[in-house]
Amino acid sequence: MNNPRGVDVVDDDSVIVSSIYDWYVEDFRGTEESVIEHLIDYADGELAAFLEGFEGAIEYGYDWSLNEPQRTALRNSGQTRRSHVLLART
Repeated sequence: MNNPRGVDVVDDDSVIVSSIYDWYVEDFRGTEESVIEHLIDYADGELAAFLEGFEGAIEYGYDWSLNEPQRTALRNSGQTRRSHVLLART
């Protein structure tokens, strides 16, 4: 929530929140207003204060790379993990 992946303030009139809030809006009492209320409940001070007076546009976004297998995520991040296997000859 207190991370741009949860709420990204674009400017005074626009925020981007996780698409999870769009996909499961009914779990948050069914309206964008109730989603904002939920965000306020869990946001830190400055973000909560901004959201309390927010009347702008809500956009939704999701970081699909979060669903990538660990191997792919490591490769894309520039990190590498190597395993060495010794094979015994018979």
